[in-house]
Amino acid sequence: MPTALTAYLAFNGNCREVMTHYQQCLGGDLAIRAIEGSPIEAHCPPHMKHQVLHSELRTGGLLLMASDLTPGAYTQGNNFGVMIHCSSEAECRDYYAKLSAGATIHDPLGPKFWGAFMGTFTDRYGVRWMTAYDPNTGKENP
Repeated sequence: MPTALTAYLAFNGNCREVMTHYQQCLGGDLAIRAIEGSPIEAHCPPHMKHQVLHSELRTGGLLLMASDLTPGAYTQGNNFGVMIHCSSEAECRDYYAKLSAGATIHDPLGPKFWGAFMGTFTDRYGVRWMTAYDPNTGKENP
């Protein structure tokens, strides 16, 4: 997959509803993965098990990603991030190192349970970034 930027939205328990609405508006294929049954389920409060760990809406050349998980406390306005889908692990490391200088790290760069190499941080300007490379499929995250 060539390097690409993607919008990544975060919601406060209503991600499934929002992404279903966006699918109805935009068309395309919607994939949703719940927290329940994932490796992070044991680390989340029981009321979150039916919330969305990760979702992807693909339509034409568009990709919109979203989750019910957000770093820190959720407030409307901090629910957006920029995902860089990298074409190699080296590129992922390079972007992460440069963009995260002086940043608040939410999830350190490294291998994740779904097979991707990824990290999440908020840069010194208040923008949330995710850099990711998936060596197994070349596709996006879970």
